[in-house]
Amino acid sequence: MITTAVFPGRYVQGARAISSLLGEELSRLGQRALVLQDPVVHQKLGAQINQALEGKVEFLVEVFNSECSDEEIG
Repeated sequence: MITTAVFPGRYVQGARAISSLLGEELSRLGQRALVLQDPVVHQKLGAQINQALEGKVEFLVEVFNSECSDEEIG
């Protein structure tokens, strides 16, 4: 069986990409975002991500335990 995933056709990276472009890039895709972060990303970049998204899109941050499991999904 062949499976295909289609993601937004745009990839952005670089110094200060989160603070200067994240909110703008997400707003191109819609008005609301679910931001999934593992605990390390949440601790190190969570505040920066929140600040980048504030006022650009409505967002909800969910921190997961770094693994896909029935307990995490539920």
